[in-house]
Amino acid sequence: MTAVITLLADPAEQIAAAFDGTELETVAFGYCGRLEQRDRRGLIVRRAELVPDAGYRERSAGHFSLQPAYVAEAVLRAAETGESLVIVHSHPGSAFPPDFSHIDERMHRTLVPSMLRQLHGPVGSLVRSPAGWNGRIWMHADAEERVALIRIAGRHLDLQAPGARDASSPDPQFDRQIRAFGEPLQRRLGRMRVGIVGYGGTGSLAGQWLAHLGVQDFLIVEPDLLEDSNRSRLVGARAIDAVGTPKVAIARRTIAEIRPSSRVETLQADVTGCAPLRALAGCDVVLCCTDSHASRAAINPLPYQYGVPVLDVGTLLRSDQGGVRDAHAELRLVTIGRGCLRCQGAIDPERVRVEMLSDDEREEQIRFGYTPGIRMPAPSVLPLNAFAVSLMTLRLFDLLEPWVDWDDRVNVELRGLQVTERPSASRPGCDICDEPERLGRGDDYPLACRPDPDAKAKGGIDAKDRS
Repeated sequence: MTAVITLLADPAEQIAAAFDGTELETVAFGYCGRLEQRDRRGLIVRRAELVPDAGYRERSAGHFSLQPAYVAEAVLRAAETGESLVIVHSHPGSAFPPDFSHIDERMHRTLVPSMLRQLHGPVGSLVRSPAGWNGRIWMHADAEERVALIRIAGRHLDLQAPGARDASSPDPQFDRQIRAFGEPLQRRLGRMRVGIVGYGGTGSLAGQWLAHLGVQDFLIVEPDLLEDSNRSRLVGARAIDAVGTPKVAIARRTIAEIRPSSRVETLQADVTGCAPLRALAGCDVVLCCTDSHASRAAINPLPYQYGVPVLDVGTLLRSDQGGVRDAHAELRLVTIGRGCLRCQGAIDPERVRVEMLSDDEREEQIRFGYTPGIRMPAPSVLPLNAFAVSLMTLRLFDLLEPWVDWDDRVNVELRGLQVTERPSASRPGCDICDEPERLGRGDDYPLACRPDPDAKAKGGIDAKDRS
């Protein structure tokens, strides 16, 4: 089980501004939602409260202690709202990634047991210096875990391995990428977990390309089996692959052949089920590579509830007997502070309703002449898919290391080579992206999914976990 602490952008920026503005040790309390999904667990800092001057007993450049009454009030506030707590403090002026001091250890021994008695754990502790972060969490007073990953999620995504002083030489196979985007981006690619929803024409390209680029940790969610009509678009499919082969099996093989050290977990299941959706909540970013409106609706809350940004990609090809009339590739970014897929107009409620019907229910509606929202096979070609995945991959780079100046929604019409960009904003009252109670609550807020007791990992985890 990997311990992870996520800070949403607003509290992270509030803490950084306060800590960097003084040479005194400074303390904040982070009020948190909880995450416990598969092999990741931890906390999501959804709001921060800086300790006022009256809350300190002592405070200097190298030491602090807090008024017990102030701590008790903070714990009570968290208990009343059903949140957990992270104590965040600074090590000002340090030029190195921080670690906890002996004084910090004494503070933990004093505060953590009493906090756990009053809160539904875990509780955590973070220390920050100008050079980075470090952290610990406790499920129980005698069960301390070092935080392996600290995520700061907002318009961009910062992934830090706490306390790391990575002086190792980068792998020479990534030399050209590093010359373009730098070592920090390459290290983030290597430590992030990417969820891919849909392993068809765009998802298979995304999996293949990210393996080449250095991503080591994948979760693939795809319910379908190989059909003859897939072969021209499903990258990695071979002539010897029989019709009926699970697409996730092709995903595991393709990625493992490119990067044998990678960790590839697959779920042969529909993402609208609770098991795969909760598994995706433990990723660092989710790539939506499906044209299903129900799939989009299922993953739509993840950026706001868990701080997991979503990149949604799609293509549209219209043709008639005279040939192609127009072709589009569209990319949407969904993240904290931006409008969700529904507010961006990418989810049709009627399509969601129809796609969520059982096969028998859908056939019955067709039999009675009711067909709105029922999809027919659409034209699709590999080059257009590749163009769309190129946009998505470059935008993923921007999430990790800012470099592009694109709006949240980018549409490229290929015949006339026209680019349309649109910013996204939450519609007032949206229950996904304009719902304060959902923001950062993680597992403490319900997800809209259908129970699926049969959903299980098919083929499990390939290769080996990274050390």
